[in-house]
Amino acid sequence: MKSKIGSVLAIETFGHGMEAFVFTYLGLSIYGIEESKFSSPFVLALIFTDIVTRAVSVFVPAFLVGLCTRFKIGISIKQLTLIWFSGIIRGAIAFALSLTVSEKFCPQKSLLVSSTLVVVLVTTVIFGGLMSIFANVIGLESEVQPRSEETDHLMQNGDNEVVNKSSGSDEKLNAT
Repeated sequence: MKSKIGSVLAIETFGHGMEAFVFTYLGLSIYGIEESKFSSPFVLALIFTDIVTRAVSVFVPAFLVGLCTRFKIGISIKQLTLIWFSGIIRGAIAFALSLTVSEKFCPQKSLLVSSTLVVVLVTTVIFGGLMSIFANVIGLESEVQPRSEETDHLMQNGDNEVVNKSSGSDEKLNAT
């Protein structure tokens, strides 16, 4: 049990470290944008296209599945709306893909890279920052998913006790 908890904590720590690295890299990359290779109308067109295509890719398949009588989707329109809104956020993968585009394929690669970086930063900050507010506006409450009860118990009470949840009781077992 100790090794399982240690592994989970190590992976979570590594994940948070990598996430911090990626966002630091993105933040520092904004200073590398050449002003002559930036187009505000192009960025706005990308964001508009992102919003529309995400709506089509979420709502149309859900509608088509809903038309089938054999399939019942257990997702409400509010949940679909939140899926659409959260999908608008572009991330590091979009930026990394823009970096891999060949100059032969796209002569305006610097425009593509700088515009993608701006879209990633704008959607992450604006749409990511408004996520909980949007969820409240559409009537969904945000839920924080805690770690497992066993992990919380071990972290609070030391590593010598494990709560036996499988039997339905809260009897304590010796973890040694």
